[in-house]
Amino acid sequence: MNPQDLFGMMGGMGGMGGMGGMDISEMFGGGHPGMNRQTRGRDVGVRTPVDLATLYKGGVKEVPLPRTILCPGCKGTGNKNGIKTTCSECNGKKRKIVRRMIGPGMVQQMQVPCDKCQGQGDMVQEKDKCKKCNGSKTKEEERVLKVQIKPGMEDGEQIVFEGAGDQSPDIDIPGSVIAVLQAEDDDKIKRNGDDLEINQTISLAEALCGFAFEFKHLDGRMLYIKTPNGKVVSPGFKMSVKGEGMPKQHGSGKGDLNITFDIEFPKCMDDDQISDIKGSFAGPKNPAKESADAEECFMEGYTPEMWQSMMESKMGEDEEDDMEDGGPQGVQCSHQ
Repeated sequence: MNPQDLFGMMGGMGGMGGMGGMDISEMFGGGHPGMNRQTRGRDVGVRTPVDLATLYKGGVKEVPLPRTILCPGCKGTGNKNGIKTTCSECNGKKRKIVRRMIGPGMVQQMQVPCDKCQGQGDMVQEKDKCKKCNGSKTKEEERVLKVQIKPGMEDGEQIVFEGAGDQSPDIDIPGSVIAVLQAEDDDKIKRNGDDLEINQTISLAEALCGFAFEFKHLDGRMLYIKTPNGKVVSPGFKMSVKGEGMPKQHGSGKGDLNITFDIEFPKCMDDDQISDIKGSFAGPKNPAKESADAEECFMEGYTPEMWQSMMESKMGEDEEDDMEDGGPQGVQCSHQ
């Protein structure tokens, strides 16, 4: 049991003669609570935006991060002479014990911040205040945090700077600063784990006959990418360039560069182009024959807007039919 609690249960022991104002914890040899513990400052997280090229190549990201430090003029004492004057009221413990009578023979004891030193544990006379910090013991420092980015790092990864947090006379060990990487989107290249994804638009002729194109990589290299001879590319087809993705953090090598192809079809073709294509490819195996009584129809381009317009028109006609029939009716089966 805590000696202070025991003392409280004993009602403060009345007024033990000869004990004066001694702290009960000192009677039991416990000293000030927590006096042997080192206090640690809080950790601070810092969002660190990083573009995809830096995550690919690696590099250093500079992040402005001001912090509080102990005043170098007084070494955190607030005294211009660097001398720490212990408060005579609390003996530097920042808190003191007060007792009050709560009933016949009953005394309540509690710890409260020392009012003489305002809970600081030491005091500085006005004439002795440090001119650099005006007795506050701390100052604000402008600082740039240099975050080392390793090739292949990912969004959300954390880089810890031990002891780089704010300083204070009340703490023994400053907390850490944790840089949390925040990957920025790239307009052309998307990351998928260790792989990179891009889209490439090609013409119909290129899709049928083969093609090549140049790609500028994230490290500035130019890649000359071409299709194998005789390879026909269909819309949405995906091909990979091995070993040109993101560097792998766990293990060696890199992921792949995956390319999805979009094909740009011609809006129309003239008779010569049609003739050339028909001459290059076999026609349909079973071409449709026009019946004598068949009606000739031509298809039009379809868009989602046309479908929505058609559905709205259909719904309007159904509502009119329901009104004419005396209101909406369920589906009925016809009986023969």
